[in-house]
Amino acid sequence: MTEPHDMKDFLSKPSSAPKRREFEKLIKPRLKKVNQLGTAARAQLRNEIITFMKENQYHTASMWACLTLQAPLTLLNLSLGAFLVGLGIYLASVFAQNLDVEAGKIGSRAVLICYVVCIGCSFGLFAVPRHLGGMESGSIRRWIRAVDQAPRVENERVGDE
Repeated sequence: MTEPHDMKDFLSKPSSAPKRREFEKLIKPRLKKVNQLGTAARAQLRNEIITFMKENQYHTASMWACLTLQAPLTLLNLSLGAFLVGLGIYLASVFAQNLDVEAGKIGSRAVLICYVVCIGCSFGLFAVPRHLGGMESGSIRRWIRAVDQAPRVENERVGDE
């Protein structure tokens, strides 16, 4: 049975890379001499590693978990997109080569126009909310850019704010 912490473990890294490297510098010399350590020293070393893990877990998302969770939606989008492109190519070729004799050139053109309008509206349903969602945080990005691009003052003193 899967527990909530199992899901959290899957979704996150044990620690960030800089913290892990910093901790490894401290612990690596002791790990090389682990065979020479007594039982109490080994237990202390083990507890330090566990404490490090508990203090630093669930702070950084796992890239692999993100990719795994995103894969089904990406595959669905790709397959749906390929289907719609293929259908559009088929309808355009039917219109261009006048392949539907019963509908004639005008009927094929009407079907192609309806298809293009429906596809355009469908893409709008996804593109507009995505664009508006990006606009919600636009002012914050603009403020940060203004701070980052501001000229630096020479001879700054602490407390001159």
